[in-house]
Amino acid sequence: MGLGSLDVIAEHAGPLLAKDVSLFSREPAGGAPEGRAMLAAADRFLELVGRPRRADGDDDQEASG
Repeated sequence: MGLGSLDVIAEHAGPLLAKDVSLFSREPAGGAPEGRAMLAAADRFLELVGRPRRADGDDDQEASG
């Protein structure tokens, strides 16, 4: 059984991933080489699903609802 289209994944996972990436980017580990690589990959996915991380890092608004 597949996960479905990218649109379905984006609808469900996009807000949660945006929140988690925003939180991780604020941690010291986010600045380490491994952290920067993870953030780059996560940011690319968020762009693909139309949920880019905001420049101010505040992506918590939809994940709580």
